[in-house]
Amino acid sequence: MQEDAERFYAKTVLTQGDTRIRLATVEWPKEAFATWWARARSTLQGSVDLSRSAYRLPAIDGRAECADDTWTATDARYPSARQRHTAVWTGRHGNDCLGRGSRNR
Repeated sequence: MQEDAERFYAKTVLTQGDTRIRLATVEWPKEAFATWWARARSTLQGSVDLSRSAYRLPAIDGRAECADDTWTATDARYPSARQRHTAVWTGRHGNDCLGRGSRNR
């Protein structure tokens, strides 16, 4: 993944001979989120009727074992470390793309 002022893009070699190389490029033009959302939101259909929702939050009876300003370690089942990954920064959000786990060197 590469970036210039107007787009994000990726290139790949399709074929390579002694005297020729055939490349392919795919690109995504940059666009401000507000501009994209103004156009995209009108294409969305449907709605959510929250008044008919069957989900209810459980009651808290005061016996919960919670205490302010405390911390407990979480489960150790977390993703493996990544190497050779690519990150894309859009100006507001970061997207981590691809990469290899420590076992896939």
